[in-house]
Amino acid sequence: MKRFLILSLLLVAGFGGYRIAQSRAVAPTDWARWTQGWGSTVVRQLEGGRDALQEGLGVALPGPTPSGQQLSKYEKMLCDMANAERRKRGLSLLQIDPALADVARAHSREMAQKKYFAHESPTAARRTTLDRYRLKFKRSPRLVAENIYMMRGPKFYALTERDFRRAHEGWMKSPGHRANILRANPAGGPSRIGVGIVVQNGAFWATQNFSRPF
Repeated sequence: MKRFLILSLLLVAGFGGYRIAQSRAVAPTDWARWTQGWGSTVVRQLEGGRDALQEGLGVALPGPTPSGQQLSKYEKMLCDMANAERRKRGLSLLQIDPALADVARAHSREMAQKKYFAHESPTAARRTTLDRYRLKFKRSPRLVAENIYMMRGPKFYALTERDFRRAHEGWMKSPGHRANILRANPAGGPSRIGVGIVVQNGAFWATQNFSRPF
C-alpha cells in the first residue's frame, strides 16, 4: 500500500510539473529562466519520478515523441492554418511544397541538434534562409521567408496537437511572422509553403518556409 501511494504521488507531481513547464515554454528564454534555481531541481525530480513510476508499475508511460505520421499531420495542419488565415482575408491560398518542407525540416533538425534557436545557422553553407533554399533547389527564388518556433518541456512531456497549434497562434500574435503568413501575392508575396517539425525529449522545433519561385 505504501509503495502504491508513493507511486501515485509521483504520477500527480509529474503531470502538474509538465503543465507548468509547457505554459512557460513558448520562447527559449522563458524555459531557461524557469529552470534556474529551484525550477531545475523540480524538473529533475519529476523526470526521476516518472522513471521510478515506470519501474514500479512495470509498464511504459506515454513518451514525448509523436510518430512520423503524426508529425506529418501536424506539419500539414500548420500549412492549413496559414491558408485558413489567408482565406478569411480573401488572399490566394499557398501551395504546399514537399521540397520546401524538406528545407524547413532540415533547419528544425539542425536547431535541435546544435541546441540553438535562430533564423541564422552556425553552419556557413546554411547561414541564411536563402542559403538553405539554394542548397535544396539549386537556384534563387523571387522571395523566401521563414517563421520559426520552439517549445521546450521536461524530457518526459508527451506533446499533443494543442502544443503544435500554439506555434500558429504565436506566429499570428507576432507582427513580423504574421506578415509572412498574410503577405499578398500581387504585392510580391509567396505562392508556396512548407513546414518541418522535429521533436526531441519533450521539446519541438517548427520551421515554416514561404517561397515564390521565378
